[in-house]
Amino acid sequence: METASAELVLEYRLTQSDFVCAYIAHYRNSGPAKTFLYYLLPILGCASILIAAVMMVVQIRTGEEWTESVVFFMVGLFWLACHFLRPWRLRRAYRKDPRFKNPIKITINGNEWNVSTATAEARYKHGAFIRAVETDSLFLFYHSPLLFNFLPKRDLTPGQQTQIVAFLDRELPIRKGRSWLPASSH
Repeated sequence: METASAELVLEYRLTQSDFVCAYIAHYRNSGPAKTFLYYLLPILGCASILIAAVMMVVQIRTGEEWTESVVFFMVGLFWLACHFLRPWRLRRAYRKDPRFKNPIKITINGNEWNVSTATAEARYKHGAFIRAVETDSLFLFYHSPLLFNFLPKRDLTPGQQTQIVAFLDRELPIRKGRSWLPASSH
């Protein structure tokens, strides 16, 4: 007979940095298609700016009007801005979210996970998580391909981290959706 593990109670505040890091880790670790789309914006931006520069040089040398290349240049700037403004948009979303104004409390008891925020309480039972990602600074727990909870590691003791890994071992064996995102890609 399997004995239930001891209850683990965590109370922490999410920082803006935690929020931004979690979403960027999510973008980078959501499969090859989403990773491709994450890097597509700067690729399109640089390509458009390069095309604009080549067009402008060719048009100036041939004595043609070179203002058409400005459109490609502006489109390239737009794509680059979309990519590089993503962290700014995430920081803005963090500041507007009332859940992060107060501490978040997570209680793990056996295979049950209870989360209390300033605006809601949720209980997740066995089988609620379909995937987990661990980075150097976070745990991400996925309910669906787009919906996840995250837990920063900065305030966790080694014992608490061991208990969370044990929870993951019970809920998500390695073959079922656990992955490690190394610091170099974060």
